[in-house]
Amino acid sequence: LLFVFYTKRKLSLTDLREIMLETDKTFSQEDIDFLIEKGLLDQVENFVFLSNSVSEVIRQETYFKKERTFVGSILIRFLNLKLSQTNEFVYLDTLVDYYICSKFFLQIKLILPKIQKRLLNFDSQQGRKEYFEIFYLNRQRFIEEDSSLALSLAKIAYDANLYYEALEFINLSTEVTADIVFAKSLILNRCELFPESIKYIQENIMNFSEQSSQFFKLSLIKLMNLIQLERRDEAKTIFENIKLQVDNPYYPYLIRISNVFERSFSERLRKVEEISGRIYSLENAEFSGLNAIYLSYLYAVNDKINDAEEQLNKARDFFGDSLIYNHMILHNEATIKFHNNDIDNSIPELLNNAKLTAYDQYDLLAIYNNLLVYYILSNQVSDINCQMLVYELEDLLNETGFKRFINKIYYNLCHYYYRMYNSEKVEMYYNKLSDNRIKNFSDYKMKLMYETSWKLPLNLNDE
Repeated sequence: LLFVFYTKRKLSLTDLREIMLETDKTFSQEDIDFLIEKGLLDQVENFVFLSNSVSEVIRQETYFKKERTFVGSILIRFLNLKLSQTNEFVYLDTLVDYYICSKFFLQIKLILPKIQKRLLNFDSQQGRKEYFEIFYLNRQRFIEEDSSLALSLAKIAYDANLYYEALEFINLSTEVTADIVFAKSLILNRCELFPESIKYIQENIMNFSEQSSQFFKLSLIKLMNLIQLERRDEAKTIFENIKLQVDNPYYPYLIRISNVFERSFSERLRKVEEISGRIYSLENAEFSGLNAIYLSYLYAVNDKINDAEEQLNKARDFFGDSLIYNHMILHNEATIKFHNNDIDNSIPELLNNAKLTAYDQYDLLAIYNNLLVYYILSNQVSDINCQMLVYELEDLLNETGFKRFINKIYYNLCHYYYRMYNSEKVEMYYNKLSDNRIKNFSDYKMKLMYETSWKLPLNLNDE
């Protein structure tokens, strides 16, 4: 009964029999049948579980004190043995659940690499979020046992794009090490809290030499923040100050991001093409795939459609079975179709599928913007789906901290409301436009947004 209680219907009856035979060679199916007959166990297919009343009794720690220690040690041994023999995640899930429920938080530290691999295996962001919740809810207890777990679990959350969870962990750290400062600065950026990231960097960057790797990395993050806030002159100044540190492992990311300072799309493409080889040489599948997606975008805006499609295929190869960035690929497939004047029903299908797995605010804004472009180009602005989309898009605009691309959305909304004969809204968005004033409403030119992640690796060896 204790084994069934601790494994919480995760392990099959076959596994439970194997555990029991290790503890009692005389154990048989008749024992299970007896427990089922007495109403202590229920069975569904190859799984058994406790009734609620029995669970309540066993949950009380005053019962079975000696047996709990014995059962726990046997269960841990069995699960670790299975983990060494098989890649099935059910054994890891059961072990994690047992450690946390038994308050053995330090034991979790030994299996963090396996937990990270498990987290990245989920096909959806919702799945990753739900799996990580048990760590998130117990975050204070983890840090009380070992403060270094704040950074370790923040990194695991960050790698799975669970940025707000990562921020909660990093905020619990009582240390202010170089690793903590870098991680928190970057996590704040990925949470789209750009002013907060800038402020935190300014408070800590003076503690590092201007020639140090740490100064370079913090400057790079600050540059990213400033670009998103449309403070490009300040960002360009930072770039000029650190661009000569060519040996820094993060230098390729600096060059890739600095392409936005170029006015010409062909020059932007040239810069990213030149630095891509160095990024690929790091042999990190995730960031190689993200770079291929970035190149796909640049090829598309340079009307090199075949090259753009080739880069998306390259990104798929890098990501393999991982679907963590599938929404970015689907989204860019749709934008390639726009540039190829191949505007059909497959575009909203691609974008709506991308919307299902998107998680960043930028992702959603970009998808909604491009869906709006589709409805305008296909003369479907009066479609109820288009109207609902606009309401959602406007809600997102009211809460976003981004500044860099907002003009594109204002421009498209201006044309949408012009076609809906809503002069009040037309004037409102027209007045919000800071550049590219609309001279002729009948002459509509699509303004698209792309998926081009600026995520940086947290674990590059830069010593």
